[in-house]
Amino acid sequence: MEQYASTIKKIYNNLGENPKFLGFLLGYEDVVKQFQRALEGGRLPHSWLFLGEDGLGKTTLCYALACLALGYEGSLKWEDAHRLSQNIVYRRVISRAHPELHVLSLPITLDQIRSIKKRLLQTSVSDSWKVIILPRLDLLRHDCVNALLKIVEDPPEKSLFLFTAVHSAFPATLLSRCCVYPLRPWSKEVFFPRLKIVLNRLEICTDNITVESNEFPQKFQDWIYAFTRGSLGKAVRILSSGKVDLIQRAWDFLNVSFHEGPCPLPFELAHHLYQNIDLFQEVVFLWAFDKLSQYFHQRKQCLLLDQLLRSIQIWFQQAKDFHMDPVFLVQKIISNVALIPQKSVFNTSIVA
Repeated sequence: MEQYASTIKKIYNNLGENPKFLGFLLGYEDVVKQFQRALEGGRLPHSWLFLGEDGLGKTTLCYALACLALGYEGSLKWEDAHRLSQNIVYRRVISRAHPELHVLSLPITLDQIRSIKKRLLQTSVSDSWKVIILPRLDLLRHDCVNALLKIVEDPPEKSLFLFTAVHSAFPATLLSRCCVYPLRPWSKEVFFPRLKIVLNRLEICTDNITVESNEFPQKFQDWIYAFTRGSLGKAVRILSSGKVDLIQRAWDFLNVSFHEGPCPLPFELAHHLYQNIDLFQEVVFLWAFDKLSQYFHQRKQCLLLDQLLRSIQIWFQQAKDFHMDPVFLVQKIISNVALIPQKSVFNTSIVA
């Protein structure tokens, strides 16, 4: 399934805006405590790397630790968010206006990497740390990695690097210079209470919470958790996109087609999908990837889903290159999804 990592990464990146530090952390207390102990004890490692899928809070964690390194001494818990939001260090960090903070933006170029060294060698206005936040270390070009490695191997005193990455497929020499923390998706028991906290903080209203119990219906919980793979950031971006109903209806229809066989696509849903072909691409890839994970131990279904994913990648590329009719593309994909149960019995192949 690693061959689909780049496709899934692009899909998730397109679901919403860049991450935003709201002024509190939900979880990661162990990382914060270790960071604070090392900082207070004068033995803070100069390079930290947070690994995990998009939406797990890697960038949020970087901004929170930057606040601590640059002088904030209070709590990072959500109950105390009002204290941090009133702090001048926090305001400078989130606006990227702190003189000792340098945040690189994607896509990262060789000139940006070289600017790090110049930034670290500048005279400080205080005795604080110089903090570099560099996202998506795994997306760096080879020349950028080599240039960064030279800086990280011999950094100026009181230099702090905060890196993020989805995976660790980059040179081990750079990886070995970092304190590495893999971040995991939340369990359902933790995911939904924290999702409600973030939604309330962002003042995002959603029709999917029942008024009587102030809870998400069980069916919606199952869907949003499967669609986001336990990622809080992805759930927030989806719920604030205004397309929750369309995404969920497309997901449910794919499930019905998969389990019950060929069935007509409702006219209204078809119209929306034809007009939102990029969104349909996101949904069908994530649905297929989720099903592939579910049927990983059932050989026939797994092979057919794997073949379907490969074919869908080709079809969408062909649609882009040759301006394929979206109606034909959507119907072709849905028909192949619906035929998988039969193919698992008769061992036939995906329609070319």
